[in-house]
Amino acid sequence: MKQIATVVSAEGKYARVRVDRTSMCSGCHKSGCGGDCALYKMFGAKTEFEADAVNKAGAATGDTVYVETPDSHVNLSALAVFLIPIVLASAVYFAFSFLKSEGVRIACAVASFVVYFVLLAIVERTRKDKTPKLCVSEVVSSDN
Repeated sequence: MKQIATVVSAEGKYARVRVDRTSMCSGCHKSGCGGDCALYKMFGAKTEFEADAVNKAGAATGDTVYVETPDSHVNLSALAVFLIPIVLASAVYFAFSFLKSEGVRIACAVASFVVYFVLLAIVERTRKDKTPKLCVSEVVSSDN
């Protein structure tokens, strides 16, 4: 995945970059709402984020650059954040089908969902390889 970013700071072989998120509203059928929907209010207010990247292109502070993330990393992240928790919660719900109370089954499914994300956060914080997966691949324009 390739995106445009701005280098906030560069130090050695790493750079801190600011990436503009693609607007959630760009593909919305209610494009004229001006961000007055629930999804925009929950997720869309912040349109940029900062991240560390390996500075292979030798970019300097203020440069506009292309940053890339390996497709395998993007796909694995999507799998871990979207697909696995839904499959897990569904499996727990159906595994507890012997319970008469549907409310208890739903509570167990939601609990498995929450526990999964807590464990995922712990694994992410304690992983050994802290090298950024984002890479500055090319300088588009330079302020220098």
